[in-house]
Amino acid sequence: MPSRFLTAWSVIYLPPLDYTAPVRSTGFICAILLLAALRLEGSNQPGFAGTWEGTMGDQPAIDLVIHDDSGKISGDIAFYTLVSDSDAQWHVADKLTVPLLSPKVNGETLTFHARYYKSRHNSQLGVFKCRVVLGGPDSATFRRIGASPNAPPLQLAHQK
Repeated sequence: MPSRFLTAWSVIYLPPLDYTAPVRSTGFICAILLLAALRLEGSNQPGFAGTWEGTMGDQPAIDLVIHDDSGKISGDIAFYTLVSDSDAQWHVADKLTVPLLSPKVNGETLTFHARYYKSRHNSQLGVFKCRVVLGGPDSATFRRIGASPNAPPLQLAHQK
């Protein structure tokens, strides 16, 4: 039978105490924590976020910094201009850092546009389409779409 409580206005009937409510609440909280832990574990899958470096002749060729904000991809790419000296040693002569334009992820492939010099001895910038394909958690390949089919892709390493 419900308890009675007397106020100046009326008699209020209170339902009997439910001692199972704390147990149900604890079970609900445990279920939420378990789902959150599983989601965090799943987020350790290989992805594009982070810093990727590509080298040529033991010199930096590109640095690709990718941010993933809940599925919204953004970032920058740095292109290094390499020249060789009279001893045929390669060194960095210039670096151009530009934002990624229209980045899109489709599975393990990231495509984006980037501004870069139209030709080797030209200071005008053109827009080129690029593709990065994951090869594993710490490796990927970079290729400019529309480049010569004989041009090998640049291997990228994920920096931690």
